Amino acid sequence: MDSPSQIREEVEVTIGLRSRLGAGFRPDGTIDNIKPGGQLDRINYYKFIGLHPGDRITTAGGTSIWNLDQMKSVMQQHKTRGEQSLTLTFRKVRVLEPYNPGLQCPPCH
Repeated sequence: MDSPSQIREEVEVTIGLRSRLGAGFRPDGTIDNIKPGGQLDRINYYKFIGLHPGDRITTAGGTSIWNLDQMKSVMQQHKTRGEQSLTLTFRKVRVLEPYNPGLQCPPCH
């Protein structure tokens, strides 16, 4: 169960299989880093997706993904079939700051 300080949402992105993804992943499929100029960085910029380290891949081409090795395997299968693109689904996790009623923004007072 999610804690009250987290919001989870899923986001789909379509990547090209002929270029590098441009991201580092942890063994569980969680994004570790996004490399400037890579596909995920460009998708974030042009489509305002906002993927970040900590977000995790959940499906690739409709197949559930549980770890990095499985993600690589599914991507390779689609490449071998001659496909040019693949849809990935990521579970985004945003941590919410606790509400502080004593905190006021400058224009608010």
